[in-house]
Amino acid sequence: MADMHSKYNFYQGTINDSSDYQRSYLFRAIFTGATDLITYLVSSTATPVETTGILPVDWMNSQIKVGGRTTYSEWNVTCRDTINGDAYDYFTKWRKKVYDRSAGTSLVPGQYKESVSLELVNNVGGQTKQYTLIGAFPTVIGESSLEYSNENILTFQVTFAYDLFESNNY
Repeated sequence: MADMHSKYNFYQGTINDSSDYQRSYLFRAIFTGATDLITYLVSSTATPVETTGILPVDWMNSQIKVGGRTTYSEWNVTCRDTINGDAYDYFTKWRKKVYDRSAGTSLVPGQYKESVSLELVNNVGGQTKQYTLIGAFPTVIGESSLEYSNENILTFQVTFAYDLFESNNY
């Protein structure tokens, strides 16, 4: 019974030590060189994901596992668009730096890879945590669903590749 109380005390202390919980709707995505408008047109996303592989090593009739290569999953954002197509145009121009099919050219990675920041904020706009995606660029600019039967705001997805990310608490 004493063990059960100690677990309860740990969780109770953890809850009491926190001033609040992070809310999933309090975030902003900041793209290098973009206007603030683009930040406010991002309607949903997720935090970036990193995965470390496992390398099995045979040793003395057993197997031990050691960390292998770390990879970073693609990052997706859903954007609302303005009547002028500001968000779509911004991402299309950026993607054309990666490969412009009309000219058949691509810039060198240093000219199209940028840092992107995903900031979690508190309920008064102060930063609580920041993820910085390093070497990011758009790989897919998704479709927008058009249909007469609803009155939703037009959205589209953008998928990003990136080299790695760093996270900071504030």
